[in-house]
Amino acid sequence: MYSFLLLLLLLVHRHLIINGDKMASCQQTFGSSKYDLNSLNTFTLTGSDQEYNYAFTPCGIVPQTSCGGRMVNGVMACQTSKTQSFVAVIAYTDGSKPTNATYTKDAKGIVMTTINGDTCGPRRTMTATFICDKNIKKPTTMEVHEPRPPGCTFNIIVKAAGACPIGSSGGGLSGGAIFVIILIVLIVVYLVGGLLFKRFKQNQTGIAAIPNLDFWLLLPTLIRGGLGFTWSKIRGVCGGGSTSASSSYQSV
Repeated sequence: MYSFLLLLLLLVHRHLIINGDKMASCQQTFGSSKYDLNSLNTFTLTGSDQEYNYAFTPCGIVPQTSCGGRMVNGVMACQTSKTQSFVAVIAYTDGSKPTNATYTKDAKGIVMTTINGDTCGPRRTMTATFICDKNIKKPTTMEVHEPRPPGCTFNIIVKAAGACPIGSSGGGLSGGAIFVIILIVLIVVYLVGGLLFKRFKQNQTGIAAIPNLDFWLLLPTLIRGGLGFTWSKIRGVCGGGSTSASSSYQSV
């Protein structure tokens, strides 16, 4: 049964990691339609014009190699020369710079606007229009237009299945909903299976039939010890408190 608990913890940890990689603002709702552009954050789209090359990972981080080898934190879109030398960051992910992305919806699709790129007079601005195309499951390219003379504004068009609405009528379940359903099923199987095993294989009745009873009885003590340990560390960082809570936690 302890291995089953470990499996549950691993599933929760995996879910937190996956969702931790998402950019929250890339989940948008317009009317009855929901969009999650995070489904595109594993693709690096490329495009070019007469003077420059461009790379864009929607809602994610552009690989260093796609930006001329330049190491810059939180880059979502970049501009390079025709010889693949780094020129500038066009857009950063949310939280990397003070201004986060904003979204609107027009007749073509979802429009992401960022105004947090590197400066060239004003900060570079990117307007990326995401157009639903169910035939493009793994996009690799995009259209890029920079008005002439250069005005530090970049208009990008992305066609992809990941730009199609989800969650509308017949749209299916989200990844989070599927995870919750699986977790509930596993918990029910754990409880029912454990109760049946202890009742009929070990002839246990009443509270003794609860699977991993010792663990559940000890859980409040473990939580209390963990909270005490955490609080002592916080007080220590703030310049107060002692290490007694830490010692008591070790004893627990």
